[in-house]
Amino acid sequence: MAAYRAPHMTGSDRERLGPGDAGSAKSRACQLQVTAALANGDTITGPTIPAGAVLLDVYVSMSKLDTNGAPALAYTLGTAANPAGLITAAGGVAGRNGGVDRANAPAAVPVLYAADTPLVLTVTAGPATGATTGVVSVVATYYPRFN
Repeated sequence: MAAYRAPHMTGSDRERLGPGDAGSAKSRACQLQVTAALANGDTITGPTIPAGAVLLDVYVSMSKLDTNGAPALAYTLGTAANPAGLITAAGGVAGRNGGVDRANAPAAVPVLYAADTPLVLTVTAGPATGATTGVVSVVATYYPRFN
């Protein structure tokens, strides 16, 4: 089991402050360059939702990370407290053939976060044949806190 930290994509870790655009929806994106096959129990920590923000949507984009003819790779996306709170294992299958999964868990969005909360992707079923290169991206869209 390995724990990875996906760095923020350039520019996605900044919020615009001040009048006008301060209250509009923001996005944070993190991207991990895969250098070893993912395995059951691996975690990838993605973007952090800031305290007071309301999460509107989240999606995961993956390269084909299971090269087997009968791919098995599955994952969940959520928080440390609720690992499948945003994308359930049944919906977390983008890595099988490459693609995108969006928030699909019951009551996944909108969610108000009281504290800074990192999103965590957890591999729940390792690949039948794991790719050793590829990309995992996690993008979260939210309304920032209004004061």
